[in-house]
Amino acid sequence: TNALQIAIATALKIHINYSAIFAGHSDETAAGTLCLIYNFILIPPLFSYRITRRVLTVKHGRFAAPPHRLTRGGDNLAIKIFVDQGHNPSGPNTGAEGSGLLEQDVTYAVGVYLADLLRADPRFEVRLSRSTPEEILGTSNATSLAERVRLANEWPADYFISIHCNANVNPAVNGTEVYVYRENTQAYWLAQHVLAGIVARVGTRDNGVRVRPSLYVLRRTQMPAILVELAYLTNTSDAMKLENDPFGFAQGIYNGLLSYLDFEPY
Repeated sequence: TNALQIAIATALKIHINYSAIFAGHSDETAAGTLCLIYNFILIPPLFSYRITRRVLTVKHGRFAAPPHRLTRGGDNLAIKIFVDQGHNPSGPNTGAEGSGLLEQDVTYAVGVYLADLLRADPRFEVRLSRSTPEEILGTSNATSLAERVRLANEWPADYFISIHCNANVNPAVNGTEVYVYRENTQAYWLAQHVLAGIVARVGTRDNGVRVRPSLYVLRRTQMPAILVELAYLTNTSDAMKLENDPFGFAQGIYNGLLSYLDFEPY
C-alpha cells in the first residue's frame, strides 16, 4: 500500500547513502556495514507504523553508530541499562584498596549517581546490582559474579555496564580503561564512547579500550557488556578525582552512552 511505502521510505531515507542493507542481527557485524531489522506494523485506520526493533552498525572512523530504539505509535521502548557496582562491601569479592579508598565504596557511589542520571531521562530504564551500600551478592567470588550476570540476563537488559576501580604496585600508573569481550562489536564501540566521556569530564588519562575475554561478566552476559576501570586508587591524582568527584565519573559514563546512542542531552 501507499501507506506502507511511505513508512518504509521514511524509516530508511537517512540511510540510503550506505553501501549495504541486509536483514539479520549480530553483535559481530563488520565495520562499514549497515544492519537493520525493522518490524513494520500497520494500524488501521491511521496506517501509522512503529519500529519495534532496530540494529544499526556503521563504523565512522574511531567510533560506530549504535543500535537505538525509537518510539512509534505510543510504544515505550526505553533502553534498559544494567549498572553493576563492582565488588561487595564485605565478605567475598571485595575490591582493591588504595589512598585510603575502598573500590567497593567508590563503585557503589558512582553507580548510584549514574542510575539517578538515567532515571531522570525517560529514554532509559535502569537497574543496579547493589541497591544499598551494605548489600552483598553471592557467597564466593564465583557466585557473586554469577549473580550480577543473572540479574542482567533475566531482566533482560539491553546493555551491561560494570563499574570498577584499578590498582597497581607502581603508583605512577594512572588513567581510565574499558574492557570488552572482543573488538568490533557494539560493546567495543560503546566502550569507546564511554571512555571518551569519562576522560573529557574528569580529565583522566585515556588508556584505551582493551579486550579481556576471560572476564566472567563480559563473556556470560547476553547483551553488549563493558567493564569500566574508572581510575587508579593507587595513583594520587586519580584517587583525588575518585574521592572528590564520583558524580563526574557517572556523568562521563552517561555522556558516553548518549554519544554512542546519538542522543541529545535530555
